[in-house]
Amino acid sequence: MTENRLKIVFLLNCFDISGVETIIAKTIRGLDPDRYDIRAIALQRRSGALADLLSPLGVHCVDVDVRSRFDFRALYRLARLIRGADVLHTATFHAHILGRLLGRFLGVPVILGSEVIMAFETPLRLALNRWTAWIPSYLICNAEAVRRYVIDTLKVPADRAVTVYQGVNVEAYPFRRERRFAHPVLGTVGRLQSQKGYRYLIEAAVIVRRTHANARWIWIGDGPERPQVEELISMNGLDGVIELAGYSGDMAENLTRFDYYVHPAIAEGMPYAVVEAMAAGLPVVATDVGGTRELVEHGVSGFVVPPSDPETLAANILALLEDPEGARRLGVAARERIRLHFPEGNMAEEEDRLIRQCFSAHRG
Repeated sequence: MTENRLKIVFLLNCFDISGVETIIAKTIRGLDPDRYDIRAIALQRRSGALADLLSPLGVHCVDVDVRSRFDFRALYRLARLIRGADVLHTATFHAHILGRLLGRFLGVPVILGSEVIMAFETPLRLALNRWTAWIPSYLICNAEAVRRYVIDTLKVPADRAVTVYQGVNVEAYPFRRERRFAHPVLGTVGRLQSQKGYRYLIEAAVIVRRTHANARWIWIGDGPERPQVEELISMNGLDGVIELAGYSGDMAENLTRFDYYVHPAIAEGMPYAVVEAMAAGLPVVATDVGGTRELVEHGVSGFVVPPSDPETLAANILALLEDPEGARRLGVAARERIRLHFPEGNMAEEEDRLIRQCFSAHRG
């Protein structure tokens, strides 16, 4: 490895694995280790699943364990870890705000940020995000819809907001060619929190069960609202019908447990779980939020339905269940769409291009 590698710090809220953390992991995996000395920092102590993925790649992972907004000891440690970085890349809200301010104060030459969600911020969060959004050299948006939000709502100049679609290597996902199980299995992946729309999935499951009593549902993921989800499942008589399977890091393997994929979110950027489900050739029903329509072509590579509408969600799920051959065609088209338009390498390539562009501008 070369001695003069650029020091790049990725700052995250935690080392859990969800959509944005997966994007960062794939970006890191594609960066040239001869050019970059990479460190990943998490603000909060939760799971270490992401660190377990990154450490074997030679990435130094540090959890600073910020316990409150007044935890000055942790903030001092964070500042020491960022000091001397050539590039600081932030992802998720708290990392954005702290990272932008500290990076600016410490004189980090290049600051980047990943914007992956829209229209789900409290007024205070929106104000803080807008107030600090001028600091990064570029905001990297995972969908054109997110880029428009960054420009229109956060007031970031258009030339500093860049759309980079998150991709996957489809060959890493076993291809679902036909329904695998005696009873249909519908899957969902995501944190158990309200923005993921679990309430509407449960209501749709009640409707589907009226005509397909043998259908089973698996939700991969965990989160702060698990008790509320469990209560809703029981209240609707769906114990034993919907399984909350927790989190397992091998998403390609998780997807082999499903015949169909349902994404009921009410707020998203580009839903990475849908990208992975399509890569696996699963027929998809996803809500029309964020960049979903940039990903799923309705009636061609899946179905796109309005958010917060369990009746329409259920109707489109039933359309898949009652037309296995049509569902198979959607899955085949979905996998091919990901292969052609959402390759994995584009994230690291764009990260490298933007960094080179920033340093070229500094030298100029």
